[in-house]
Amino acid sequence: MKTKDKILNAALDVLLQEGFPALTQTRVAEVAGIRQGLLTYHFPKRMDLLTAVVDESKRRMAEARLGPNNEPLTLASLKELMIHFTVNKTFPRLMLAVTAAADDD
Repeated sequence: MKTKDKILNAALDVLLQEGFPALTQTRVAEVAGIRQGLLTYHFPKRMDLLTAVVDESKRRMAEARLGPNNEPLTLASLKELMIHFTVNKTFPRLMLAVTAAADDD
């Protein structure tokens, strides 16, 4: 796994599990298992990291909207996707964290 991907996965985990206040370079580097200097090489500022997390989340959601073999969603697959987001609560948590981040900055 590339370092940048490792950082983004760790940042998403921190944001979803601990909330926006915990999304610090120190905490994300700790969760990713890398030195903080390596994280700041890829994302010099906290806002750079947050922006990358939002972009990555949008990319993952766009992928989730496609069915197998990148086919458009059917009504049945859309229903499954909505159930997944409702049960998992990933999307609502992410949106709340991003909203809080935007409000803080």
